[in-house]
Amino acid sequence: MFGPFEFIDPLDSSNSNLNPLVNIYSKFQYNFGVLSKKEKQLFLAKGISIPSFWKTVDNEINFYLLDDKLVILVLPFIEGKKDLAYFSEQVEQVVKKIVNKYPFLPLIAISSWGEYWEDYYLQYYKPDIPVFLGSGPGRAIEGRVVNHGRTLWVRPYSKGKAVFQIDITDYEKYKQQNKWLYKENFFWKTHWLGNKIYPDPEVSNFIEKEFR
Repeated sequence: MFGPFEFIDPLDSSNSNLNPLVNIYSKFQYNFGVLSKKEKQLFLAKGISIPSFWKTVDNEINFYLLDDKLVILVLPFIEGKKDLAYFSEQVEQVVKKIVNKYPFLPLIAISSWGEYWEDYYLQYYKPDIPVFLGSGPGRAIEGRVVNHGRTLWVRPYSKGKAVFQIDITDYEKYKQQNKWLYKENFFWKTHWLGNKIYPDPEVSNFIEKEFR
């Protein structure tokens, strides 16, 4: 699963690697991805087809059932506090709908808001969202339990320094306690992408060909 800003850096407007990345991600055949609004506009401007499994962030709240195992909630594009206030009540209603329909499946929200507005939303509105995957401008967050223990908030490094792994080991226990407890109902691990990680030759050759 990929979140927003896999194709472009939100702070970089060069976009020189767009076509190679589209080909690479398409070949990997991940089952779900989300394009930020900026990425979607760039795709349309360049006449590039969006990979079939990629969804787009727009001004609507959308959710998707993924392999009958979890529900992905794609949060809408916002530009500031006014938008956040407008959408927060709608998000709450959608979350209630999801929980009523899929009470035993983990709910994961994907945001392109950036660290500041994600933090503001989680602290001020305290949504009933178990896992919140953020993206956009701001710092990386390997895994922070917020919202009185109810929400696990994760944000990636913008430069791809690491892969964050989240394992939900006992979602039923989380639902009973309404709280994430490390090593009791979930586990996370950071895989640092340093010199000790050796690339797969086949994958490396494929990527090199795309960037030539």
